[in-house]
Amino acid sequence: MTNSPISLSFRYSESDYVRALRAHYADRLRLWLDICVVVLVGAAGIYLWPSLSSKVFLGVSIAFAVILFAAFFVIPPLIFPENQSSAMSTH
Repeated sequence: MTNSPISLSFRYSESDYVRALRAHYADRLRLWLDICVVVLVGAAGIYLWPSLSSKVFLGVSIAFAVILFAAFFVIPPLIFPENQSSAMSTH
């Protein structure tokens, strides 16, 4: 009996890919902690409103919120390979 290579190819839909990537990001980014940080830093910015440092806190909070939004809603559909043959593994 010989061991000959087996060729495998997988096809997945964009929605499956996006859902899997979002689940991966949620696991790796600790989403609840990240949301708490955005809210706390934003609240500190609102509390310190008259001072210059409030603008820094609010800027950091907004930037972090935009990064989280992009990670979950903008990036996953954008990186789905249009040509799935380049993304498939064959061994």
